[in-house]
Amino acid sequence: MPTLPIDARQRSALGAFLRSSLWNKYALVYDELLHVAPYQNLLRLVAKHSQTTPGGVICELGCGTGNLLMEMSKASESRIVGIEPAEPMLRQACEKARRNARIALLQADAVIGLRSLSSGSVDTLVLCNVLYAIADRGALWCEVSRVLAPSGKIVICHSDRGGSLPIIVEHLRCGAWRALLRPGLYAVVIIDALISFLAARGEFTFTPFGALQDELQSAGFALRFETRCYGGESRGINFLATARR
Repeated sequence: MPTLPIDARQRSALGAFLRSSLWNKYALVYDELLHVAPYQNLLRLVAKHSQTTPGGVICELGCGTGNLLMEMSKASESRIVGIEPAEPMLRQACEKARRNARIALLQADAVIGLRSLSSGSVDTLVLCNVLYAIADRGALWCEVSRVLAPSGKIVICHSDRGGSLPIIVEHLRCGAWRALLRPGLYAVVIIDALISFLAARGEFTFTPFGALQDELQSAGFALRFETRCYGGESRGINFLATARR
């Protein structure tokens, strides 16, 4: 049977539907990653680079179920703001942070959430595995520039390589192999495959470091490569970078 062509409007509608349901489904299994050693290492590494002066403000965009929020709250005495659009994700983050007076949560997409913050009020802005899903990056960097304190920094942890083999290898070096048999992790793999499918359709953008460096330079920031992670310092599928004015 011949394949019927799908016009641009149909593709856009399909992509919007998949994106809207993706994060709700991901919320059901996302915390299975807490059983994976490379993910735990990633949280600790990003939290370390996100530290600021006591009493300062850290803002995480796309905070998900709150795992990095909790790790950052252990690593510093800063006030922390988490912004997340998906209600099922945010509900879990609220439950984890309900006894932590230093964490405030807001349901909004990245740009709208930043618009609710005062100019110069953020010392560290964190984007961990979320930048690829933000469509209007021009508006994002405009708001980041406004809310970031003059001496503030941006911390970006971003995937620019595919494949899960480096993650598995790192886990087997420092974690129990039985954790990889958890059924929920198979659901995570399926959802990650869907994210890759959407990226191939142009719904998401996994920007290489060099291109992101140019993007940040145009926005008035200098991006510095720190290390690779989520699969080891050499083969990790994520890079960690920091940016300042």
